[in-house]
This record gives sequence, structure tokens and C-alpha cells, in this order.
Amino acid sequence: LASSSWDHTVRTWDVFEAKGAVEPFQHTHDVLTLAFRPDGKQICASTLDGQLWFWEPLDGVCQGSIEGRRDIAPGRKFNDRMTAANNSGGRCFTSVSYSADGSFLIAGGKSKYVCLYDVDDKVLLRRFCIASSRALDGVLDQLSTRSMTDAGPLEVLDTQPSDEEDEEGAPGARSATGKIKDGLPGTGGRQRPAALTKCVRLSPNGRTGVAA
Repeated sequence: LASSSWDHTVRTWDVFEAKGAVEPFQHTHDVLTLAFRPDGKQICASTLDGQLWFWEPLDGVCQGSIEGRRDIAPGRKFNDRMTAANNSGGRCFTSVSYSADGSFLIAGGKSKYVCLYDVDDKVLLRRFCIASSRALDGVLDQLSTRSMTDAGPLEVLDTQPSDEEDEEGAPGARSATGKIKDGLPGTGGRQRPAALTKCVRLSPNGRTGVAA
């Protein structure tokens, strides 16, 4: 059994002895998720800095890494004040999975992209875009600056007087223009669903994959 942790480690456990099998595998950042290769001879661990690390589970030997920060780079969210290229948030994988023969690795996270890697050569084979609808947050790389102010986007600013009843600010209530408002009470803003991936898997034959 293997576990990942926010203390920058991956630990392997002997299920029958109920104790750690070897010393923890140290990383430089939080470990978000991991996956065993189907033959059990390798572990892939994803860290908060966008790296994919490969470990031999019995001896704890590092077998290399993949720099995935640029591959998983998310788009710009509508309330971001910086460009997608300068935003370091979300540049990490939260789900990884091996192919049945262990030769490929698929990875996804808080981005519109899902990446397919060659495990032996540690290179990106293909990057799939899972969303293109502008109704989703994080799809565009550049945003229009027409609605931006010094205090942030107009969409997220509270324009209601503070001494008025905040009935119109409640989710589902109609504003003065007749539009239904979303978001938290009192904000008057909208919360868009984000383009991201919670889980990725490859089919047994390795020819198709799925991202949720």
C-alpha cells in the first residue's frame, strides 16, 4: 500500500505487518496523488509544483521525473488579475493513471488539459483539451479588460447599497434588470463552473481514455 501526504512524502506500507515498508520518499512540495504501475514495480507521484515523480517502491529509488507545469497550465479565470502565463496557481496534476502495460501515463488536474506521457522516455506525447465552452471558467488564456477595475472585475463587485435589504443579492433572486443572480448572498456576483478534471483513467487496451 502507498500513501501521499501534504508533508512532502510518499510512504509505502506492509499491509500484513501494519507498518512502513521502507523510509518515506521525500519530495520538495506537497504530494497530491499517486498511482501504482499495474505490475507494482513503480509509483508515480504528483506534487504541488507540477512535477511527476517516479519511484521504485521496494527500495525507494527515484527513477526520474517529468516537469508538467507548462503542460497542465490552466486558462485565466474571470476574476484573475494576472495573465494565465504569470499565474502559478493550479499548475499541478490531481489525478494520474497508468496504462495496462505501464508504458503510458495519463494525468489531469485543475485545467482544461489532460496530458498523455511516455513513461520510459518521460516525454509528453499528446495534450487533450477537454473543454472549449466560454461558459466555463479557466477556458480562455486572455480576457477582455473592458470590465476590469482597480477593485477587480465588475462581475464580482457588490454594487448594492450596504443599508438596503439584501434580498436581491440572494442566489436565485432576480435583480433589477430581471436577471437571476448566482453566487454568495450579498456579493451580487456570479460563480462560474471551472474547467477541471477530477479523475482520469485509461482503458485496458490503452487505446482510449476517460476524464471526469
